Amino acid sequence: FKQRRCLKISRSAPICGTGRNGVPREQLNENTAFIDASPLYGSSFKDLHKFRQERTGFLRMNKFNNQMVLPFDHSKCSSPQKCSATFTAGDIRVNLFIGLSAVHILFTREHNRIASILQKLNPNWSGDRLFQETRKIVGAEVQAITYKEFLPKILGNTMNKHIGPYKGYDPTIDPTVSNVFTTSAYRFGHGMLQI
Repeated sequence: FKQRRCLKISRSAPICGTGRNGVPREQLNENTAFIDASPLYGSSFKDLHKFRQERTGFLRMNKFNNQMVLPFDHSKCSSPQKCSATFTAGDIRVNLFIGLSAVHILFTREHNRIASILQKLNPNWSGDRLFQETRKIVGAEVQAITYKEFLPKILGNTMNKHIGPYKGYDPTIDPTVSNVFTTSAYRFGHGMLQI
């Protein structure tokens, strides 16, 4: 391999109002910065119909080899019969590697497990209420895993110094994540994966 000092990366167009007057240049990112299980549900209302069962609180799943898996994505296939291993989820990277697919399947099953329990406890709830209440619970589970298990492993004993205890939601804090951080510093997470 040749020694290179730089990687050539195409740069996206900037968001209006960024890249001047001391405001860092940012590119459009349609994903939410909130830790809300959006990789499962998507970041837009228009995508939700791909994952949610019509008028129910459940997420779509397919039976494959006697196992419940994510819905198949037939949109990228010339022959739908040959696309049984291409999934669709709220995160377009769902098919990137098997570990990510497994996490999506796990949380989709978890959503449906919780929805089933809530449906039995609240038979008068509409499908939309059942879905939204279940989504809140799954989002809370993802937050608990992030703040109680993942971040303490990354930050170690300095976590309380850097983050401190939760004091409630503060709408004055900008939750966005800079593109510089997500495309460079936060890539370290990929090196943590063990297959």
